[in-house]
Amino acid sequence: MIYTRITEVTVCALPDDDINYDLYVVQVQWRGGESHAVVRHKQCLNAAGEWDWEPSPSNREDDWIADHRFNYQTALEMACRVAPTVMCNGRTAAEVAADA
Repeated sequence: MIYTRITEVTVCALPDDDINYDLYVVQVQWRGGESHAVVRHKQCLNAAGEWDWEPSPSNREDDWIADHRFNYQTALEMACRVAPTVMCNGRTAAEVAADA
């Protein structure tokens, strides 16, 4: 028997052929069980929609995990909501997309 699992979904407010695409990517990553994180680089989105640096696994306390892990649907909705607001070099993805 063979088993498969999708462990990462990429969300971006720019089309994937845009030269700036990689700069504005947000990812939903599976973290085991029904737990998913919304990440960008080494930051993780919390329940309030703010980015926090993700501590190493041995330094993650239960309250931090509870505030930064979601079911898949919630994580995907959060990633889609935040994608246009991701900033790089002082410009949001929405601003870059509007200039295209």
